[in-house]
Amino acid sequence: MFFALGGRIEPGETELECLRREVKEEVGCIAKNPEHFATFEGMNHDNTKTIRMSCYFCELEGNIKPQSEIEECAWINSAESVKVAQMLSLNVIPALIKKGLM
Repeated sequence: MFFALGGRIEPGETELECLRREVKEEVGCIAKNPEHFATFEGMNHDNTKTIRMSCYFCELEGNIKPQSEIEECAWINSAESVKVAQMLSLNVIPALIKKGLM
């Protein structure tokens, strides 16, 4: 199952600082020119708790390479292409489609 890049905001960290740190930690790239897309609330991947997910568009500087806990990266063009986390399939992907971005 595929998940979006991201993680928890550390104490004293802003949302954008978290975004930059997580992108660097998870795929080894620098997130440039982040632009907020939307914020969603829904269940985590195993339906044990409600989460809030802020989504951003950004440019990635560097070569995308799985790091730390990331095993594989994939570009997707529809919810049916690969198995994705519930938050993506129920919230993020439909919002991208509605905006004509996917």
